[in-house]
Amino acid sequence: MSVRGKDLLGKIFYLRQMKSLDMNYIVDMNLKTILRAIKDKGYTPLFVGGYVRDQILGLASKDIDVEVYGTSLSDLSVILSQFGEVDLVGASFGILKLKGLNIDVDFSIPRSDNKIGSGHKGIQVLTNKDMTFVEAARRRD
Repeated sequence: MSVRGKDLLGKIFYLRQMKSLDMNYIVDMNLKTILRAIKDKGYTPLFVGGYVRDQILGLASKDIDVEVYGTSLSDLSVILSQFGEVDLVGASFGILKLKGLNIDVDFSIPRSDNKIGSGHKGIQVLTNKDMTFVEAARRRD
């Protein structure tokens, strides 16, 4: 494996594990504080989606997706409300938006999606605070 390949694998592993919050790639210091507050409650926030891909490729991101393991949507909302207005527009999909950061951040809890009809309304969303990363990742492309 090339050195570049090893670097990419190391970055993927680091992003997945999120062992440290001393991350240079967090674009907003307020986000770092929020992630620490989530961790201090015993929950596990992980970067997911296009943000992870963009960081690996060295690209700028238009938004950040953070999936939080071990908590319910209502408990996550309480934590986030300490830092600003929480937008519940995506709550039926297990997603909360926090307003007032320098970049759009979607916070979600793990979920599975079941297709039960056509269109967006034809999806049954089941959130599960006890879902593992591997289980939650199955619905992602």
